[in-house]
Amino acid sequence: MQVFTPSAWNPPPGPRKLHGDLLYIFVVTLEDKRYHVTSSTKGFFINQSTEQTFDPRPASPVSIYHSLIELLSQMSTGFKKNFSLLQKRRVAKHPFERVATPYQVRRAVMSRQGTGMR
Repeated sequence: MQVFTPSAWNPPPGPRKLHGDLLYIFVVTLEDKRYHVTSSTKGFFINQSTEQTFDPRPASPVSIYHSLIELLSQMSTGFKKNFSLLQKRRVAKHPFERVATPYQVRRAVMSRQGTGMR
């Protein structure tokens, strides 16, 4: 993805919240195609909005995906290829390297200078 950011149409207006809309996402694929995606209680789908006009109705053909990764894979062949490579690299790592931490992990390197050690 070249761009993956919350859309300028956020937050969803009250009537759209009643329809289940949670968030709008603006995506520019590696193929340089622009999409506005709706995250709703039903799933993820491409809507008819543009940068200039807000139209939250699903684009045709209507396809609702339960996973954002599935939708992005359908939108972009480049994403699909790169995501599968990323998954293969991640699986090849040691399990401790794959665990997400809430802080940045660094190796502790101590210099002998200034510690009184010789």
